[in-house]
Amino acid sequence: MLQYSAEGLSARPAFYAPYNDVTIIVEDQEDENFYTRVLSRLLQGQFRIGQVLGVGGKRQVIQRFHDRGGKSSWQEFYLVDGDFDELLGRECPDSVYFYRLRRYDIESYLPEEAAICAIAEEESPRSTAAEYQTLMRVDHWMTEVVDASIRLVACVALFQELDEQQAGISQTIERYVAGDAALPDKPTIEDHIGRFKAGQSMVEPQDFDRRLEQMLSRMGTSEFDRRRWISGKDILLPLLIRLLHQHTKGRRISKDSLSFRLAGKCVFTGLDELRDRISAAVQTSNPSVAS
Repeated sequence: MLQYSAEGLSARPAFYAPYNDVTIIVEDQEDENFYTRVLSRLLQGQFRIGQVLGVGGKRQVIQRFHDRGGKSSWQEFYLVDGDFDELLGRECPDSVYFYRLRRYDIESYLPEEAAICAIAEEESPRSTAAEYQTLMRVDHWMTEVVDASIRLVACVALFQELDEQQAGISQTIERYVAGDAALPDKPTIEDHIGRFKAGQSMVEPQDFDRRLEQMLSRMGTSEFDRRRWISGKDILLPLLIRLLHQHTKGRRISKDSLSFRLAGKCVFTGLDELRDRISAAVQTSNPSVAS
């Protein structure tokens, strides 16, 4: 893959500026085509996005925003994942040109029922997308995913809050799934949480349990609230691949392929605020651009 120096990354938007209405700065350097597809679908030709530029991580996006804010001669808009930032009280820049997702990551917006069932029909046309809606029960499956994984997610968030560095604590879900199941195994998750609790050194075990319950409460009580904190990349998409495999009986789609295909089919109603923020940023920078 072509690599750019810091100076090269800085200069690329200037090169594309005559052809763009906006340059979008994102975290991941290897996912620029995916982001372009998501944002193009979201904006529906409202104005041109000729360049999506990954700079290597959230810290790099924020640093670029601070370094270049108000100094560039072309429009840049800065987009970062939500992660656990709001949950843990981490601040982000307050600007029309900066947006932090309301969910954990951009991939968590992809599991839309209609888009999933359309892909199921493409993979196995013996059933229609409408029939797959009945077979797959995506909304019910999502409820079960949130219920089964939320304690693991809360544990990960708690370790971040405690600033406890312990190997093996992450939202990566595959280690908690047995066989061809499309849901994580709750007893396996609880067993790992017990090991993490025993291995940490920041608080007493009983205090750990109390703080874990407090973290769960802070995440909300409804599925809608709690889904915000669940990674699409590490939890939802790997499980969705399994769900599709269960019902189509075909090959297992790769995560990158599934992400890209969903990005071309989703409606992204959950990203309306992002669309409006980008539009406002473009209008602020260039009032001549039609809204």
